[in-house]
Amino acid sequence: MLRINQMIFTLQQIANSDTLLLTDFFPVKEFVDGKSTDKIVAYRYVCVCPMNKYEQIAIRIEQTEAILTPEELSSKGSIKVKPKGFEGRFYRDRSGEYQFTAKATTLEVLG
Repeated sequence: MLRINQMIFTLQQIANSDTLLLTDFFPVKEFVDGKSTDKIVAYRYVCVCPMNKYEQIAIRIEQTEAILTPEELSSKGSIKVKPKGFEGRFYRDRSGEYQFTAKATTLEVLG
């Protein structure tokens, strides 16, 4: 039986484009025994999809260094990016609601 949480979506299916606008990002810290540590294991990049009514998605990238500084982003407001190796999935949260999660191997900054 096909289940929605087993389906992998491409960026084109989600955003109607292969580029997004990066609006924010923050580090993802490692959890040990249910508690957050100071070790950064990834970054989550918050982007909007201009070709899909500016829907917002967050993309996790497994890297310990951000692709840009907060100052670079704040000086421009938003930056056009192209995710590489994008995969999106739906999952059910604890309350039974469907949520969307996305990851990519890297983000290419286009300007």
